[in-house]
Amino acid sequence: MPGGSFQARARSVSGALALGLWVLATSCAGPAADTGSAGQRARGLLARGDTAAAISLLSSQKLDTPDTVDLSLLLGTLYRTRGTIAARLRSQHVLERALQMHPNDNRVMLALARTYFAQRFFPDAVRCFRTALARDPTLCSARYALGCYYFDKWLRVNSYTDDLETARDFLADVTVCDSTRFDAERRYLISLYVLGDSARAARECRRALRRFPGRAELYLYRGALAYDMHRTTAAQADFDTALTRMPSSWKDAFLNLKRVVSLEGADDIAAMPAAKQSRFERAYWLRADPDPTTTTNERFVEHVYRTYLSDVYFAVSYPPIHGWNTERGETYIKFGKPDRIARSMGSGSTNGRDEVWTYGLQDQFLQFVFVDERLNGNMRVPLSQDFRLAFVRHSNRQSTWKSPTAQIPGDFEVIAFRDDDFHSTVYTALRIDADSLAHAVDLKTFDHFVYRSAFFDEDWEADTTMADTSWTGDIARGREGGRTVFNVVHAITRPFARYHVCCAFEDEHATARLTARRDVSTEEFVGGKLSLSHILLYDDTIRLGAVVERHGHQFSPHTGQRYGDDDVLRVYLEIYELSKVGAQASYNITWAIFPDGGKRSRSWKRWGKQAIGLLGIGQTRQAVISQTFARTSSAYSADEEIAIDIAKLKPGLYDLVVTVADNRSGQHASRTTHFTRLAGQIARNSSAAKVPN
Repeated sequence: MPGGSFQARARSVSGALALGLWVLATSCAGPAADTGSAGQRARGLLARGDTAAAISLLSSQKLDTPDTVDLSLLLGTLYRTRGTIAARLRSQHVLERALQMHPNDNRVMLALARTYFAQRFFPDAVRCFRTALARDPTLCSARYALGCYYFDKWLRVNSYTDDLETARDFLADVTVCDSTRFDAERRYLISLYVLGDSARAARECRRALRRFPGRAELYLYRGALAYDMHRTTAAQADFDTALTRMPSSWKDAFLNLKRVVSLEGADDIAAMPAAKQSRFERAYWLRADPDPTTTTNERFVEHVYRTYLSDVYFAVSYPPIHGWNTERGETYIKFGKPDRIARSMGSGSTNGRDEVWTYGLQDQFLQFVFVDERLNGNMRVPLSQDFRLAFVRHSNRQSTWKSPTAQIPGDFEVIAFRDDDFHSTVYTALRIDADSLAHAVDLKTFDHFVYRSAFFDEDWEADTTMADTSWTGDIARGREGGRTVFNVVHAITRPFARYHVCCAFEDEHATARLTARRDVSTEEFVGGKLSLSHILLYDDTIRLGAVVERHGHQFSPHTGQRYGDDDVLRVYLEIYELSKVGAQASYNITWAIFPDGGKRSRSWKRWGKQAIGLLGIGQTRQAVISQTFARTSSAYSADEEIAIDIAKLKPGLYDLVVTVADNRSGQHASRTTHFTRLAGQIARNSSAAKVPN
């Protein structure tokens, strides 16, 4: 990532490294001349690792004769690589004297240019490199140095492309003359990306991957290109590959939720045990995923894309800082690309170039000011506006990703029944607003629709997925409230556990989609104790292809659980593990309807009260309707059906609570579901058959 350069930063060098630098300094113009016994002794000292003695020996020589140019190059290089201000000044002095005596020696010109760069005397360094390059156009090291210089110059200012175009041309040459320099490849590709040459960028990225197949930066780069072309699945594949190949310090930048949640949320996550942190992170990204039934998580892909681009645009070369660790990078990761960036060279109390970022997000108008107070390209929020940085850090990440697929409304229910001592059948029922679907797409152009469901365990690990295709003519269709609706029911057998469930229904070209989520638990079926199935609310008609089949009976779920004046509440329930004395089980069952207690939770973020089933015990609310029946059964399990007249209920939200008391064991079990009583009649019309009496 941006942040490295050709400048020497080491404080000291070993003898072997120093000897290598001497070879580099003297290799540009062919074999080195014989420098006599001083040169031989200096090389011997460097070979033994005594750099200080070598410098002392060379600095004691009289370096003003033609045969001492190699000694001057070696001494100048050794001084420069020490990295101190005094040593760089000495390097500059030695090499400037050598250039005076040997003005046409390109080796001296290149060495002096490197020292000027180390001194940050950029105009002098550029002049020397260009002079050397004019004399010898094959000097790849000079092209690399100039390409890095113009790239870093663009990176610091980040607005003018002429420097970037110059960098691109120099770096393009380097990728040909020295194919081992990955940093040149990386900067060259970034130049193409920022300049908008996407076709060339894709072509050059393929070439770079053949040379450097293990570099994470190249997969991030190719993923960004794919994301810009709205190829999200391809982008995720490249980003996933990059995440497996990048250093662990980078993974923290891309995966740590502290960059996307509020500061308070980040503190809470940091306080969690490692296992709980991992679970929380999986849950965060699954909840953010627009469609967890697919392998592509568009929100996560967007986050990796933003993190990578924050490094492309906002990295600092000197001192090296990754873009995701800058304040502009933080803001970009949290809020995305600004709607507008206003730049100026500084005014008022600011003492450097500034940028004003403007956002219009979710009915919010946001502005952030960044100032280059240290003139190194690391623009920061000034202290006078520190509250703006605090706002960024206390905000949650906001997505600007827009789905190309139209979202259609509908309802989703999940109902579970026990099958045996280890498994349950979980039915997922969808009610899709076909009229809204018809407004989004031309239904006559589609042969089939796709239904997908995904189950995740309590730790948010993927448990199972299911996909099915339905021909358009085979989908159960009816009318409700003057609108056409599709109904889809699917069944899957799963072990007893808690599950996070998501489903999706879309046309064959994925131009319109419904997604829905629910939590479901079948844990209460474990242990041989009295328990109840989930409550199934069903219609008085059978919609072929959209039925729940239990013990020879068929039911079409009343998905959405909304009822009008002319509706009857039809309920089916199963009872498990009744106690028998002799050949008979005896129990009482109570059906009670209560006004909603205001604690209804239908979200995917926590387990619903349907999964707990305890509302019928210790009930303090007054039931509007309540009926109790005494039953006997010759089996350990029993089925119950009832049709409740709800005409006298006022419009509103209600809880249906079913309580079973086992007269043999004294055990109780309850189950709750919710429904809505609407004012007026709901017009329904269906070609399906009536439920037989």
